[in-house]
Amino acid sequence: EAGPYSRTRIAPVTYTSLLRNNRDFRLLYIGQAISQLGDWFNAVAIYALLLDLTGSATAVAWMMIVQFLPVAIVGPMAGVVVDRVNRRRLMIGTDILRGCLVLVLLVIRRPDQVWIAYVVMAVIVGAQGFFEPARTATIPNVTSEEELLPANALSSATWSTMLAVGASVGGLVTHLAGRNVAFSVNALSFFASAFF
Repeated sequence: EAGPYSRTRIAPVTYTSLLRNNRDFRLLYIGQAISQLGDWFNAVAIYALLLDLTGSATAVAWMMIVQFLPVAIVGPMAGVVVDRVNRRRLMIGTDILRGCLVLVLLVIRRPDQVWIAYVVMAVIVGAQGFFEPARTATIPNVTSEEELLPANALSSATWSTMLAVGASVGGLVTHLAGRNVAFSVNALSFFASAFF
């Protein structure tokens, strides 16, 4: 029996109810999932491009460095920028930039053009270094106190899932349809993320 000091029990927020009832988080989440899928989708394709054109495992190793180093460089300034600009516009802008840059990979046909892939991937990863903090900082703005914990948990789990799914599906598409199709799908994923 409820007394004067009893607390009203609030039903726990499930992932399903969060996505169904919170439109702003749902759109942010869909954009995140698509964007992160794109982040990993062309991993196999870019390595295949380098191996085909150079035949060098060292070229692939350098690309792996290029895919992680820019985040370490832009990370410290990304937090400052994210706090001072419109996060929604920043995420849309970085998605559009990455989508356009991935399309540049389609022009690489000769070994002497491989340097373009390194520059393009460095800028893409650098843009990702701004996208992710903006997305993470936006979650508390679009969720209630009760929704925040499940929203963060869902968001974190999605990153790991998209890593596995994106790299796997991207590798399959690269094998079956070719790396240019994989690059094109990756570009489309960034434009779709910007839309959401």
